Amino acid sequence: MSYTFDIANKIIQLTTTDELDMMDLYSRWKDEVASTLAGAEQAIRVVKEPLAGSVFIGPYYFIMNNWQIRPLDTNHELIVAGAVVQDTTSSLLTFKLDNLTSNVQILRTVATEVQVVETVAAVTEADMDQIVDKVWDEPLTGSTHNIATSAGRRLRQASVWLSGEGQLSGTHTLTTVETNIGNGYDDFYNDQTFVFVSGVLAGQARIITAYDSSTGEFTFDEALSDTPSDGDEFAVFANHEHPISQIQAGLAKTTELDAAEAAIIAEVDANEAKIDLLETKTQADARQTILVAEHDATQSAIANLDSDLQATPQEIYDLFTANGNNDAFKSTGNSKANELARIIQLLKKLNTKR
Repeated sequence: MSYTFDIANKIIQLTTTDELDMMDLYSRWKDEVASTLAGAEQAIRVVKEPLAGSVFIGPYYFIMNNWQIRPLDTNHELIVAGAVVQDTTSSLLTFKLDNLTSNVQILRTVATEVQVVETVAAVTEADMDQIVDKVWDEPLTGSTHNIATSAGRRLRQASVWLSGEGQLSGTHTLTTVETNIGNGYDDFYNDQTFVFVSGVLAGQARIITAYDSSTGEFTFDEALSDTPSDGDEFAVFANHEHPISQIQAGLAKTTELDAAEAAIIAEVDANEAKIDLLETKTQADARQTILVAEHDATQSAIANLDSDLQATPQEIYDLFTANGNNDAFKSTGNSKANELARIIQLLKKLNTKR
């Protein structure tokens, strides 16, 4: 027998014409309350009274709070196993028959006295082993063990580090393996860690550089120490590691940056040396003023010398070359020659500064 529970209308709908076992219905009601009907008004309560020893009267199933049991609307005889009673909290009949279009006959089988033999057996070590196995083999899925802070929920949450697992199946080399993992996204596992958990490579890990969803093939950043076999088990950890190729590329880029930095520094140093040779406009103007003054003084001295000597510039030149240098002029004691030597020195100085 199967049932549906209509909370809004307080109807327990029977979905088959099988025998209605009230004990089963009561158990199913408790399961529904625990899972999906939390907060619903109670529909059934059970009363079983002891007579003497291990003899009990009942059980009696009281239908409460105006809940009703509705048979399947088809011609049949409904056999009810168990004593069904209308509770004082209800004003409606226990079975809802008023809107049926078929002929339904209800036959109740009531046990008013039940002989119960209760035995207590010791829990054996084998029983305990079985219980432990059941606990450890309990699947932890997203739809189970969701009570906040429960051990089951904590264990399920802790498993998120496991990105994937499976077995090897297909063609394998030292750098690639084919698997049955079944993830439909290419490169989903890139930069994660692939670890063998069985076979000759158990415990060996490699960084994943590529994943082909069509074949379940993983490609590694470095070769394995041996070729694995079909059936070897593996796990993929949801971490993020840089493969050797990325590390090498990073080191090469650092070397390039260091070389570029050295070139820039050398160019800056060279430009600073050039900048040191430059002078400001103010400095250039001051130097030009000095040169102009010296030039004017030299021209004036030449003019005075020409007037005093009553000689042409060519005669002055000839006199200078004939004596060899300005020291010769000084040794003659000729004041005019000494003046000419001073002028020649000024001209040399002016020429040097230009």
